[in-house]
Amino acid sequence: LIHTDVTKYLYFKAVDGSYVFNKGKVHKVPATDMEALKCPLMGLFEKRRARKFFIYVQDYKENDPKTHEGLDLTRITTRELIAKYGLDDNTVDIIGHASALHRDDRYLNEPAFDTVKRIKVLWVIRI
Repeated sequence: LIHTDVTKYLYFKAVDGSYVFNKGKVHKVPATDMEALKCPLMGLFEKRRARKFFIYVQDYKENDPKTHEGLDLTRITTRELIAKYGLDDNTVDIIGHASALHRDDRYLNEPAFDTVKRIKVLWVIRI
C-alpha cells in the first residue's frame, strides 16, 4: 500500500478487536474466556467448551510444563487439541481463521503450538 502511494489519500485507523461477518451480522471475535461466554456466534454449551479452550490458551506458558496439562503442543496437531475440547466446526473456524489468522485449514494437521502462539500474540495486541 505504501508503494502505491495510497496513504496520500486514505487514512487507516486501528480497530479495537477482530470481527467476523456471520449470518448477516458483524460479531466481535472473542479474545478472552469471558468474551467467549458473551459471544453470539456460539450456543450455550459451545460457549462453555470454547471458554475452557481459551482458558487453556491463556494459561499456557511454553516454559512451564504445569500449564501444558500433559499435552506436548509440538507433537499433537491442532485438530487433536481442538478435539480434546469437543468444539464444533463453526467454533473451529472462529479459532483458526479469526483468532489465529490462518488462511486455510492446513493448520488443523500441523502442530498445535503455532496456533496457540498465534492466538496468544493476537490477544496481547488486542488486550
